[in-house]
Amino acid sequence: MTFDYDEHQIPDFEKENSSSSLKDRPQLKYDMPSLLLSYVKTVFLSGVANTVLYVLMKPFYTFIRLWTIDRFNMPKSVFYVLSTFFWHSFLYFSINGMFLSFEYFSLFESRKYPRKKHARFPPSYLIRSAILDGLKDQLSSLLTMFFVFPLTTACGIEYDPISFPSLSYVFVCGMLSFIWLDTTFYWSHRFLHRPWWYSRVHKKHHQFKATIGFAAEHAHWFEQLFSNQIPYVAFTCLSSMHHCASLSWLALRLWETYEGHSGYCLLVGSEGFHDFHHTHGQSNLGAHPLWDVVMGTCDPWLRERFDRSLLSEDNSKQ
Repeated sequence: MTFDYDEHQIPDFEKENSSSSLKDRPQLKYDMPSLLLSYVKTVFLSGVANTVLYVLMKPFYTFIRLWTIDRFNMPKSVFYVLSTFFWHSFLYFSINGMFLSFEYFSLFESRKYPRKKHARFPPSYLIRSAILDGLKDQLSSLLTMFFVFPLTTACGIEYDPISFPSLSYVFVCGMLSFIWLDTTFYWSHRFLHRPWWYSRVHKKHHQFKATIGFAAEHAHWFEQLFSNQIPYVAFTCLSSMHHCASLSWLALRLWETYEGHSGYCLLVGSEGFHDFHHTHGQSNLGAHPLWDVVMGTCDPWLRERFDRSLLSEDNSKQ
């Protein structure tokens, strides 16, 4: 099955981002020390942000978990499913609703990305479709999480407040989680831009040329599973992350992707790195520029808009 959408609303990646064209694309020389320093800084800040969110969430998590045990004698499996579902839904509607209100009421105009003229604000029917799809995907995930729960317990994930991990452990997990997700997102995203997979799966996500926060989860079910859910569950299991810490990490991860699609740069936006991917229909397959620079898939972005300090002196003279 292929997606038959209006071609004026989606970028054509079939030729632009085929594996052969990526290899043939001319390579620039980069100031790798500056790029690596940027990456290390982002990794460190991810650890700090994850730790801060974890500290803020601990009292609420403790209260809710003890209340569900005392009032309902709720099993861990039910608590895992419902807490993840409601937390995800709350973040989905609150954060994206906030960004959408910025657009409707013309707030924070100085923080909006400059977009190409053809990348107009999406029509209302497309926004409604994205919200309904997001809600349906979250409801369907309820069943999936019940099957995932035995795996989490087998990997040693704890749910009770008496077994909270140390702050240093949460900090390290926050740093490693960014490296993990940045790597898995780049390669899964690049895979989905192969012509066959793009036309049948990833093209749905690119209905939005000018993205909004709600567009972040507007995707085919296979993409949701392959690029989002499996990497998230895999890292929580591999790290044996406490459920409270995994919820704080989920909040950080969702904020990053929602802001990256919102059209605004408030806290973690990489100066429109992913926004360029949608509005220009080329390059920028990762969350951070590092993988794209190494693999040569972000030259158009660097030529047009990225920090010129990433270009070597030789290229600056060209």
